Amino acid sequence: MRAIEACSLRLSDLDLTRSPTRITVRPETTKTKRGRVIYCSDEASKHIQKLTEMHEINRPNDLIFSVNGSREPITIYNRILEQFEKLQRIADKDQRKENSRRHKITFHSFRRTCYSIISENVSSDFANWFLGHHHSSYWTYKESKRRNIYLTKCMPFLIIYQETRDNTIEASLKEKDKTIKLLANRIADIERNQKYVMDLMQDPVQLRKKLEQSAT
Repeated sequence: MRAIEACSLRLSDLDLTRSPTRITVRPETTKTKRGRVIYCSDEASKHIQKLTEMHEINRPNDLIFSVNGSREPITIYNRILEQFEKLQRIADKDQRKENSRRHKITFHSFRRTCYSIISENVSSDFANWFLGHHHSSYWTYKESKRRNIYLTKCMPFLIIYQETRDNTIEASLKEKDKTIKLLANRIADIERNQKYVMDLMQDPVQLRKKLEQSAT
């Protein structure tokens, strides 16, 4: 979707009971003023559900990406853009086009990537329909057929995170926690030994006894 289309999504525009999740893009929110029904991956649906629970989005007209009760899509868009640009700076991906104020990577970059992936795995015609362009024969196809095409030919290639990667990261974090614990124990041992040596240094008689014991 276009960024502003996504920011305009209401809870009632989603059907999370199906796989893949069905999304109704309302005509008043689109650039072309033409509504459409599209889909998102099971992976994305899982994160959408987490988001709605976290922000207690439960009324039909609640905006999916609303934070602190935001009701205006443009307000949500500006907030997401602010966070996106912050992330770009952190990742050192905020380069701008030559002789332009526009960044090389923008929200629209994701639409272009989506278009390329769908074109490669289905056709440019299906990609045009999915992105809401006028020139596509898929506007006349039955919803069930479009759904099946997305499910079998698109969704496997539009996964960002993947559960296998999720498991790998979780295992890495557990291993890191284990290493940190071992290092903490080692540091504690060193500190105890340092204290012991300092105590001996302050007691010459005890220090002499220890040195004699070591010699024998």
